Amino acid sequence: MVGAVGIGVCFTLLQFPEPRKAAALSSLLFFCWAVSLGRNYNIMIKRAKSASKPSTWMFLKYAWFGWVALVFMLSIAVGAVKPEHFV
Repeated sequence: MVGAVGIGVCFTLLQFPEPRKAAALSSLLFFCWAVSLGRNYNIMIKRAKSASKPSTWMFLKYAWFGWVALVFMLSIAVGAVKPEHFV
C-alpha cells in the first residue's frame, strides 16, 4: 500500500508547475513515513510469539513497491523524470 500511495503522489507531483521542489520535499516526507512504518513493523514483530513471527524476507517482499516509488520521486526531484515524458 505504501508503494501505491507513493506512485500516486509521483503522478500528482508531475502536474505541479515546479515538480522538482515539491518532489524533493515529498521524497523526504515519504522516506520518513516509510521508516515509521518499518519501526512499527519491528515493534509488532517483537510483541508477536516466536511461532507466529513473519520473516524479514516477507517485509522486503512487500516493501519493494515502496522503494520503486521512492526512486521515482527522487528521479522527479533531480529532474531525470519530467512531465513531458508522460504526454
